[in-house]
Amino acid sequence: MMPRICLYLVLAVMAAFRPMSATAQASHVERLQDAARACLGHIPDELESFRLSTDARAPYIRSALVSDWLAEGKTVYDDAIVRDADEGASDMARFSYETDAIEISFDPVGGGVILRHATVGMSYGLTGADAQVLIDSRCDQTLSDSLDASLAKALRDHRWPETDVAPENRSIMGKIVKPVVVLGAAAVGTWLFFNLRSERAEDG
Repeated sequence: MMPRICLYLVLAVMAAFRPMSATAQASHVERLQDAARACLGHIPDELESFRLSTDARAPYIRSALVSDWLAEGKTVYDDAIVRDADEGASDMARFSYETDAIEISFDPVGGGVILRHATVGMSYGLTGADAQVLIDSRCDQTLSDSLDASLAKALRDHRWPETDVAPENRSIMGKIVKPVVVLGAAAVGTWLFFNLRSERAEDG
């Protein structure tokens, strides 16, 4: 009975470290949305309704934020559509943001695993119903997680260039040739140093 229990424990540990499938792993777009949520999701917490003004970059960030705010029971008006003359519009706060930095990048970890970084940089502001500036700030946020390198391509979205990236894939030849070239250059440099030093000593 005891060996069987140990076997179950070993299998459980192996399953915990098994790479996740592409369907179980968040896409690059979803990770960028999470980073934007970490930056801006809480800003309108005290508002029941407000006008929203954003830039045209990464519209999937806007859709994620608006979806969250609507789920919280807030009323969000598109500032590009609502006019001050519309009923009640002039009495609403206005929240605006611009996405000036957004990218997915990777760092190798080893064993076929990579570290994924989802980075956003966002300038944002909140103006009260009386046109008084309440917030004028900036947020830079990076969220990192690990994933199997083979899944990176499946998590891309070709519609958005910032997500259409893949980790560097160095070939076996590249892994061998580059170190050899570096070591060769170091050896040549060492040989020249001592050779020139020896010649100077003989001339002296």
